[in-house]
Amino acid sequence: MREPEGTTPGQAGDVPQFWSRSVDDAGRTVLTYAVRGGRAGVALGTLGAACLFGGAWGAWWMLAGGDATVAGLVFTIAVPGGLIAFGLHCLDTALWARREYAMNSLGLVARRQSLRGSGTVAEIPRAAVTEVAQRYSPPGPSSPSASPGTWTTFLAWKGKDGRAQELALDGMHSPDEARWLGPLLAKWSGAPLKRSHGAEFEEADPDELPGLDG
Repeated sequence: MREPEGTTPGQAGDVPQFWSRSVDDAGRTVLTYAVRGGRAGVALGTLGAACLFGGAWGAWWMLAGGDATVAGLVFTIAVPGGLIAFGLHCLDTALWARREYAMNSLGLVARRQSLRGSGTVAEIPRAAVTEVAQRYSPPGPSSPSASPGTWTTFLAWKGKDGRAQELALDGMHSPDEARWLGPLLAKWSGAPLKRSHGAEFEEADPDELPGLDG
């Protein structure tokens, strides 16, 4: 069972862009974040293909003569090689990479799938969760004028050694995403949902936090 993606923001139960919600064979609710389709997905795929092609062509052009110097080889690795790596990263994000958060009454398992490696990121017992924290960072000087800033959602829990730990959930960090994800995790865990400024803005007035409710 899977809920529709990209529905109208603001309605209860809406699933924000690039997220999906399903139930696996074990009966766990699975939240999946994967950049597929849409302007962002198309842009990433196009940019990745362009960088991959450009880097490969640049490396071939530099090495075609067969008499490259040591300095030339270093330059070939640093520039076209870096372009190829960035292109693969973009294509990975647009075509393969995803993050999954599988939840049930016992706990949450965070998994990642990517060309850079796949596996379990964290296993968090539900009873150990202490809070769901959402931290806001206002737009920076280089941000678009219409940028609303970013919201990052964290799941905080107490480890077996008693130490506080946090898991930052991947996503677009948009207001719509925070509005959907925070209450959902708080309801599942039974822990309080707390919203504040990011660590670098701790001195900011809490009253300046933009509203997410409603």
